[in-house]
Amino acid sequence: MLRRLAILPMLTTLLLAACSSAGTATADQPTLAAEPPTSAPTAATGPQAGSGGAMYQLDPAKTTASFTINEILLGQPNTVVGTTRDVKGSFSLDLGDPAGAEYGPVEINADSFVTDDDRRNGAIRRFILQTNNPDNAIVTFQPISVDGLPSSAEVGTDYEVSVTGDLTLHGITQSVTFQGQVSVASADEVQGSLSASVPRADFDLNIPSVPSVADVQETVLLKLDFVASRS
Repeated sequence: MLRRLAILPMLTTLLLAACSSAGTATADQPTLAAEPPTSAPTAATGPQAGSGGAMYQLDPAKTTASFTINEILLGQPNTVVGTTRDVKGSFSLDLGDPAGAEYGPVEINADSFVTDDDRRNGAIRRFILQTNNPDNAIVTFQPISVDGLPSSAEVGTDYEVSVTGDLTLHGITQSVTFQGQVSVASADEVQGSLSASVPRADFDLNIPSVPSVADVQETVLLKLDFVASRS
């Protein structure tokens, strides 16, 4: 069904690393003020509805992309979470043949991730994701293959799926597999929650050295909680 929606959410992922390392500013490092997004994702190029298939669009009011990463902050364990609703994506789905679904890319505005600290947000944009570079402004996940899809989808049933595709983050593209659940809430709505753990090094996500922050986790959890509505 959602064989290619897995995405992303995640960026998320790397964003996690960014957030954690930027935890606090010190006298040796300038204070980073939160900055408004400078670019938004262009409309995702979605698939065309085929015979028997209906088009679904991710609902930004009900969809959240996030990243999570752990660190030691001021000597205490700390979990950094960054979220955004600035997510776009679409797919064509026939409930009688979900394996034949077609998916466009999931696009996330890397500038729009927000954590619990404005200085961290600024550090992520400037130093980790470097979103001032147009090549880094959008995090994209393009699904390629999906495992776990049924031959026919039933309303109200959850399906365990694995979605493998190309994740482009910080200007680098790597193959990533997201896992989770998807379900058809009704003929007009598809829901899902997909996640993946990715190494920061795979996307060259370097965290600035901050005296108050230590042991930043080497992997980032990327997650996409989504609702797609029939258009």
